[in-house]
Amino acid sequence: MILPSLAELIGMAPQASALPPVYHACRDILEGRVAGTATGMASIISASPLHANRVLAMVNAPSEGDATPIHTISRAVNLFGMQRIHDLVLASCLAETLHPLVSVSKLKHFWRQSLRMAQGAKAAARVLRLRDPERPFVEGLLADIGLLLMWHADAAAMRQVEAEAIGQAIPVNMRERACFGYDNADVARELARAWGLPSALMLALGGQHAPVDAAPHQLEAALLNLARSLASVVPGTGSTTLLSRDTLHILGLEDEPTLSKLRREALEIPDWLPEALGLNEAPPARRAD
Repeated sequence: MILPSLAELIGMAPQASALPPVYHACRDILEGRVAGTATGMASIISASPLHANRVLAMVNAPSEGDATPIHTISRAVNLFGMQRIHDLVLASCLAETLHPLVSVSKLKHFWRQSLRMAQGAKAAARVLRLRDPERPFVEGLLADIGLLLMWHADAAAMRQVEAEAIGQAIPVNMRERACFGYDNADVARELARAWGLPSALMLALGGQHAPVDAAPHQLEAALLNLARSLASVVPGTGSTTLLSRDTLHILGLEDEPTLSKLRREALEIPDWLPEALGLNEAPPARRAD
């Protein structure tokens, strides 16, 4: 069995230019390539109902019990800022762009796990009193994009990897490295690099299994490592199997009652959220060549 190299795998992914126009328009404003304001960004997003609905669903994802629902993109931009709303638009656009890579059932599973990761990262950031729990939410949503591409490249090999990881009671990424020569975090990092995403996001994704190597963004990587453990993303492993000791040290979090509380919150994904994000819908029909 000949498996693709990391560079060959990245070459299979959609190019950044394939992301929907709404993302590029938001990024142009954010990076100053075109004149624009928060109001202008809100107008661009609002003109795309699919992505506007997804962004509103994400900003209204469970957080504080008494939080007032946000009903307009304008208010979302004013509350969270252009950078965070840009990040949420990115997550929404990637959901659309990555649709053709795998089967609908695998895509649904991927996004449900991603939502658990996102919610776990956000819950941990809130408990740790970090100033911006929305960024970890986005990073959690994108944490497993590497897995999606690996399944696209060789589903049979990935099924074997998962079965061996469960049989040996080891993290899946260890078996990925043994089989492919790289793991899903490496793929996520290189995808982020290829798409020109911010370096903080790229390093956090790449360091999610080994946060100590993600300097200067060890904190973000540690949150992803914790979120993966909280959500028990890998079948057959316990909630602490994937939790790096470095993660506990970086986050200063060694309180088991707190971890238990976070674990419950990470799994409390309401039924309405995947549907509101449009992540349960079938991919658009492909045109015949």
